[in-house]
Amino acid sequence: MRSTRTQYILFICLPFFLLAACGLPGCNTAENCGGIAGLPCPDNMVCIDDPTDDCDPQQGDADCFGICVKGLTSDNQSLEKLYQSRDTWNAHNINAYSYTYRRSCECLPDSTRKVVITVSGNEISGITYADSGETVPESPQGFYQTVDDLFGMVEDAFYEKAHQISVTYDETYGYPTDIYIDYDSAVADEECIVATGDLTFL
Repeated sequence: MRSTRTQYILFICLPFFLLAACGLPGCNTAENCGGIAGLPCPDNMVCIDDPTDDCDPQQGDADCFGICVKGLTSDNQSLEKLYQSRDTWNAHNINAYSYTYRRSCECLPDSTRKVVITVSGNEISGITYADSGETVPESPQGFYQTVDDLFGMVEDAFYEKAHQISVTYDETYGYPTDIYIDYDSAVADEECIVATGDLTFL
């Protein structure tokens, strides 16, 4: 786990009534946040784009200050939720398991087929196609991942300030079951979409 926690600008859809200039519920007017300097918000608040100014990061403006608000971020999009879920996973001390994995991408059809990944000692020991049981041919490094790898990928996306991050975690074991990451809104077909399930202990 990284020891330094950084606040991130999460671009979310605001209800119409929040568009009044601080009129925003929970708005912190004492200081700006975000910008190139990455100014943080107080605890339990997040920095969002200020809808009342003319600076638009979606249009390429680089140094847009935000406003601090509370109660508007989805729990499944928070870095804290990631850490809580990883702690849940680690608490179960699961080192040998299999699970289904499917990645969506603009790539060859076989690359998007559902597979069963077998993990032993936190290393991938086998990958087979879920529909046929055939062994998956050698794939590029990192294309198929362990649960620990998935946690690392999501964490990196937060620290790289990906444009959009949406993750659903298994309620019992904490592992990510659905991941959507859009790293750059201006680039087409670079999204990372992963679905997992059917966790089995070995």
